[in-house]
Amino acid sequence: MNVTGYFRHSSTHSSNSDFHHAIGECDAGSLASIRLLDPEVLEAEKVISAYNYGHKVLAKLPTLSPSLFIGAFTYYKKHQLREALAHAWIGVEQILEFIWKETIVEDAKSVNIPKRRKFIESQQWNSAHKIEMLYQQGFIKEELYSSLSKARFARNDFIHKGLTPSYEDSHLALMSLIILIEVASKINEVDFNRANLEQHLPDKSNRCMPQTFVPEKRNNEALNVKYWREIKVIPGDKNWEGDYESYPDITLSPIEAGAEA
Repeated sequence: MNVTGYFRHSSTHSSNSDFHHAIGECDAGSLASIRLLDPEVLEAEKVISAYNYGHKVLAKLPTLSPSLFIGAFTYYKKHQLREALAHAWIGVEQILEFIWKETIVEDAKSVNIPKRRKFIESQQWNSAHKIEMLYQQGFIKEELYSSLSKARFARNDFIHKGLTPSYEDSHLALMSLIILIEVASKINEVDFNRANLEQHLPDKSNRCMPQTFVPEKRNNEALNVKYWREIKVIPGDKNWEGDYESYPDITLSPIEAGAEA
């Protein structure tokens, strides 16, 4: 809806858009409708404040692509590790380029040595060289150096060998990107609170894998459930009624109590 009226979209291109389309058309299923119970509320004032805060930081980082930066975190939250690592590492190289020019290259301008400045400004310096030089100059600390190295090797294995990065690799790339923005912001004399981004990254990589994560201890405390719906009964459940599906090449038999899986 806008100031001139309503516009109906015949097709959407994301799960969130599909949800809003189904709700608007009164065609949403029960599971989609449940999402409207106690939904997350975003206040316009807080969104505008966060945007203005981020703009102050990113406005002085012309080499960093905001779309790739946001994409790295979005892919990670959606468990798309290849895309998350690729986007994060591009952001890392973009920030490295900014720090490199603002420190090493600027310092070279103050020293009148024939051809040195041209050599420093040449394209012969890859990301590994820049990381090493910035580390020697004290702009990159040991912990960040180690994280960048691991993320760089994971990125190379993905690009050249097609190996899928681990959650730890993608997490290290994103953390390295956050810390590099902090370094660049100090150079720009801009206040940057890295906790605003770190809070969106789980502390433990295995918690990013809902299909495999099993808590060490079961919590028997009451969950204070406000709304619930009965789960559909499937073969093997206590209240299942009816015959099991049969297959000519598969024989189904009940598992004895106490038998190990």
